[in-house]
Amino acid sequence: MPHNIPPDCALIKLVPDRDNQVRAIYFSAEQIIADATRIVEAMRMTPTSPNLAAISMAHSYGFSSVVLPLFLFGVPIVALSTPFPALAASALRAFDNLTISAVPAIWRAWLHARIFEGDCASKVRLAVSAGAPLALDLEQQLFDAHAMKLHNFYGASECGAIAWDASDSPRSSGNMLGTPFVGVRCEIQHEGKLLITSDAVATSYSHLHDDETLQNPRFFINDEIEICDGNLFLIRSNPHFFNIAGRKIAIGKISAAFHDIAGLKRYHIHGVPSDDPERVTDVVALVEFDETLTLKELKSHVAKELDSWAMPRRWLVSPPDSCWLGDEDQIKRYGALPHHH
Repeated sequence: MPHNIPPDCALIKLVPDRDNQVRAIYFSAEQIIADATRIVEAMRMTPTSPNLAAISMAHSYGFSSVVLPLFLFGVPIVALSTPFPALAASALRAFDNLTISAVPAIWRAWLHARIFEGDCASKVRLAVSAGAPLALDLEQQLFDAHAMKLHNFYGASECGAIAWDASDSPRSSGNMLGTPFVGVRCEIQHEGKLLITSDAVATSYSHLHDDETLQNPRFFINDEIEICDGNLFLIRSNPHFFNIAGRKIAIGKISAAFHDIAGLKRYHIHGVPSDDPERVTDVVALVEFDETLTLKELKSHVAKELDSWAMPRRWLVSPPDSCWLGDEDQIKRYGALPHHH
């Protein structure tokens, strides 16, 4: 349960911690309002431009981009029970001047399902993608097929909106996140970490690690970022988490699912870039077990602790008593081994 709640706390966000725990982020009403105002003003949301809700409104992205604009500015919501293409297509036929926020995997599915054909693309006032890196080919395909610009949006649970690509044409680099929102100051500090200064930064965490800074108005984000000509570029994502199709999970949570399994001698969890760019990361489990355990049984044990989307996609069985190397060398050594399904 959250503890040390500040007296002016108006919102608590629960987020995964790097050590397989859950921790709270505390926000005052002023901080919540500042974030929502920043997004609404930059994206020119109004009560005449409904928000198509294709993302979870319980997550920070959906809460800030969909829920708060409704509560604070009267921007109506067209809610989808699921982001299935048929439901999205029905909403496009029924409503005009839509603002749509989704993750890249959803945009890809909609594009393949051809829901924007005919005059449906003209129903979209603003198309926004966040939650995972936006691949250039997806952005370009949508632009070429429907003259629809997909705007990359970058933020964090701890501080809300950070930057977005407000341009009218596709980006030239898939690493480009966009320019900072008005009122958000971005500075590169030690080891490429990005210091955010903003009135929307949270008050505090329920508990803080030694290498972290979160105290309004300052927040150090763990992504490695470069700034060039006013644009933010993502060099390396937070090393403590995997991004799987727009969902983030602590590496420690996946590792914990392997603890105390009889017959499992050693294991190592790492991530590799997925062949599917919208998936972002494939989780790889390198394992060694004795004759009392089979790979099928091991997967069954792990599946009891993890959601299906968080399960390792690649399983590599190490030869008995082989030498295991450091993380980077291990990826190079075992990453090309045949997959075990």
